[in-house]
Amino acid sequence: MGLLAHASSGVFEPLQIAGLMALATAYAIRAQNLARDGRPVPPWRMASFFSGIVLIFVAFVSPLAHISGELVLAHMIQHLVIGDIAALLIVLGLTRSVLQPVMSLKAFDKLRVLALPMIALPLWVANLYVWHIPALYDGTVTSEWLHALQHVSFISFGVLMWMPVAGPLPVPSWFGGGAQVGYTILARLAGAGLDVRAVEPPGPSALDAMDNVILTPHVAALTEEAQARVAAAVCRDVAAVLGGGRAVYPANTPAPKAVPA
Repeated sequence: MGLLAHASSGVFEPLQIAGLMALATAYAIRAQNLARDGRPVPPWRMASFFSGIVLIFVAFVSPLAHISGELVLAHMIQHLVIGDIAALLIVLGLTRSVLQPVMSLKAFDKLRVLALPMIALPLWVANLYVWHIPALYDGTVTSEWLHALQHVSFISFGVLMWMPVAGPLPVPSWFGGGAQVGYTILARLAGAGLDVRAVEPPGPSALDAMDNVILTPHVAALTEEAQARVAAAVCRDVAAVLGGGRAVYPANTPAPKAVPA
């Protein structure tokens, strides 16, 4: 199946942009106050934090956001950017001084346990898998509120996941370099597990009864004949879209719209 989508100028999602701008503004004000008090935030940490913010902003409003609505691959890349890479950059931008207003809240003493490695990683994994429940996953396509909540949870739990490794909060004495490496590997394996099913195909499908459908292991796609057919199908789809038509084999539904002449 060919991966075909059309790029546009981007997508404007005010719910998500408003929260992002509020976070960036709060950090900037706190950093300015600390600088006036003679406790400036190291420049590299500020650069890291705002790099994370910019990455999320790009993922929300660039053509990637538009394409992610059509291609599953682009959708997964968007989630990787906001919930993993950008989350790590944001954590690297935090210091105890920056977090002091939050740490002074009474509720923080109870909530800080969420950033412990034995809590943060299971929460991150649970959040990742919950959002891939078909009903929720499909719901994010039609509901802007649900889609915004999904992105907020990916970023929030991503920050929690990276906090024991790169954050300013104290961690257990046993969580040293080796444990941190193992922790990170476990997080990578947990994410990869989303692509593993006990049974392939995952369930009954109308395709099973069709005479012109052959179900094969994934390795069958690597044969020379299969690769040639996929390449030909992609070329036909590209020609169709460029000619004002629609792709015969869209990678996602609804099918990509025709490119304006």
